[in-house]
Amino acid sequence: MYKLALCILFMLGGGAVMLALRHQELEINHRIVALQSRIQSRQARLWNQHVQIGIVTSPEAVRRSISEDMALVPEFTLPDRPSSQRLASARHR
Repeated sequence: MYKLALCILFMLGGGAVMLALRHQELEINHRIVALQSRIQSRQARLWNQHVQIGIVTSPEAVRRSISEDMALVPEFTLPDRPSSQRLASARHR
């Protein structure tokens, strides 16, 4: 009789442990699915940004923006570059 009661208690304990493990597995799977959907939504947003950048920087769009009269004026002038003869004579000193 004691052996049967002990066997039933161990089986109930094992069942409770297995039930707890199954519950933990379901919670982990739920977290995985939530993270997966967040990753996919961020990938979609990033992919959309890539497409928008591609549209703006397409060769036709760049040609169109270059062809417009932008009236670019330098803010400052660069100093004259030393001639190659002066550079060669400076190296031999």
